[in-house]
Amino acid sequence: MAETGAQAVTVRTAEGQELTYPWATSLRVDRRGDLRVMHGLRRGAFHPCAEWASYTVTNLRREGDQQP
Repeated sequence: MAETGAQAVTVRTAEGQELTYPWATSLRVDRRGDLRVMHGLRRGAFHPCAEWASYTVTNLRREGDQQP
């Protein structure tokens, strides 16, 4: 069975498109407003400030699930 992450990040672009990253482990927004969706220590996706409007983090774990 494949292991899945504990969260998913959805980024809404300035054009209204929604991009979902179920493998995301964290995200970073720098001083310029650039958004980086991280997969471990590696950058998995990059959205310059002018190209994204919002993001949402969704918890994929249920309340009773065990954490490793």
